[in-house]
Amino acid sequence: MSRTLGIRLDKETEDRLASLADALKLKKSQLLRRAFNEWARTRENIVGQNMMLCDSLLLASLFAHLDGDEVCQVAETLSDHIVSKIRIRQIEKNRVHESVPAFLSTLTRLVGPQHLGWFSDIKFTYDSDKKITIYGFHSLNTPYSTYAVQLLSRIILKMHGYDCPEGAWNVTENAFILELTPT
Repeated sequence: MSRTLGIRLDKETEDRLASLADALKLKKSQLLRRAFNEWARTRENIVGQNMMLCDSLLLASLFAHLDGDEVCQVAETLSDHIVSKIRIRQIEKNRVHESVPAFLSTLTRLVGPQHLGWFSDIKFTYDSDKKITIYGFHSLNTPYSTYAVQLLSRIILKMHGYDCPEGAWNVTENAFILELTPT
């Protein structure tokens, strides 16, 4: 059942709310509801799952000081953690046999700009040969692009048995392309 809640806003805040709602093509009430839910999820994740917010400049600096093997080790460690969390959530939501496209849709939405914000844009394709291509953009650095490729390829290998053949990925300072094939 839906309930109504009134709030007081000064003119400047109301104008910012209206402008943002227009830009996102949402009603003001939808935007406020979405903002509250996002804040609550973020707070819950920070407190309940031992997470912390990290400035992108700090993260870029950390990745700039890692060599290739260290970047891969960070990706391996985090992929184990993420896969464990995904499997638990799939069991809780009774989605143990989630299809590859459904999994990729959830994963890219989670790490994209509307949720965790690891990427300013991230998309995937899944073709008739079951080949996956993932591409994303960010504002950090080349080591972060390498980390993204290593992390995503490990998660998809562990969850769905896809392999990243030699030379099937490309990284730049602010983007990556990753191609995966079923094993």
